[in-house]
Amino acid sequence: MYILRIILLLLLTGPLYALDEPDGTVAPADTSLEPALAGSDASVASDSNESTDNAGAQGTPPIEPQERALPIPSTRRIIETVKHLGLFQREEEVIKFSDEESSISGLYLPENTGHPQGGILILHDISQHAQWPHTVAPLREYLPDYGWTTLSLFFSDYIAQPLPDTRPKKEMPDTPDSEVNPLADTELATTADNNIDGESTTVGEDTGINEAMTPDDENFDNTNSSDALDDVADNFEAFSVPDTLENDDTNNEVETPPDIAFLESMQERVEGGLRQLNTLGQFNLVIIAHGLSANWAVETLRTRFSENPNVIGYSLILIDAKQSLYPSYQLNDELAKLKIPILDLYTKSSEDMKRELQSRKNAVTRQQPLNYIQIGLPSLKTIHNNKHNMISRRVRGWLKTHAAGEEVTVKERRG
Repeated sequence: MYILRIILLLLLTGPLYALDEPDGTVAPADTSLEPALAGSDASVASDSNESTDNAGAQGTPPIEPQERALPIPSTRRIIETVKHLGLFQREEEVIKFSDEESSISGLYLPENTGHPQGGILILHDISQHAQWPHTVAPLREYLPDYGWTTLSLFFSDYIAQPLPDTRPKKEMPDTPDSEVNPLADTELATTADNNIDGESTTVGEDTGINEAMTPDDENFDNTNSSDALDDVADNFEAFSVPDTLENDDTNNEVETPPDIAFLESMQERVEGGLRQLNTLGQFNLVIIAHGLSANWAVETLRTRFSENPNVIGYSLILIDAKQSLYPSYQLNDELAKLKIPILDLYTKSSEDMKRELQSRKNAVTRQQPLNYIQIGLPSLKTIHNNKHNMISRRVRGWLKTHAAGEEVTVKERRG
């Protein structure tokens, strides 16, 4: 009975399906309609393409992809800071050093006592701005009440270290010895010529080989040509180098590496801030650097002192200073070369920070133990954001003791 059912099932489904595969998979029995369907699909596709082309020809052209506008965080921070000051009618604090749009700019506040002590240039850390609430803003707003003119600079985005090249290196193909030493075949041939019939010959020995191997050529001059060579050597003049060769060396300018170019740009910004304070009549100058900006401050001061070793009236305050790894800069070694009063404040107590602080203290105190002091303060999270916080009061006390200036006229200063 079971066999009859299978036979009946095969008879009913035979015209539609057939068991072609050995594993029992069912395949369509009649595929005569596939070419027709394929042709119909092709015709439909061609018709759709033609309609699209006609629409493109009759209608508007296709939309081209537009370039994406990448955000610039530093520019955005400057814009938001200026907007914030505008809400409190404090636009006069924004200062530009020139009329150019890309000029160095910052926030300026004059002293409020009538007894000026000097000018302070404030440098913010990475991913911050000239009105950063925890450190920069309290300092620039607090110190003018004690006779200090403050100028807080805006910095652009810091350079990022490039990722390592992960592409596989191309291996040099193995070359035989004959290719490595192209003179090997020549030496073997010379040795074979000199060892004819198992006898060695020496240079200058008359064996008759040259006469036998001399080709019969009408253009070959068998006469002695030593006189002609002597005449050429006597009349030889040095040839002049073409102008194109001389200009090639001048046109091929060596490009500055990006890390060196970034360090130079940061140094130019700090130098521009110091010149602006000089223009405003401030010559007793203090730099307050937070984080990575300590590297640019130290490099600028080092350059100024190398050009004029006898210059006076400079002080340096560091807040959580960090050594720059890219571009690489030896902060501790360069800081030890500065013979000026230095205050090193830190608010972090991690193990890495402790080792770096101890290394910096040892490097500086070996060179100038009297001008350097390192002081620890509570974390910035526990310090209030108002201008009378612990950092501002500590800085003001140190400035009064180690960097206070006095107002003098130009005549008294020259005398």
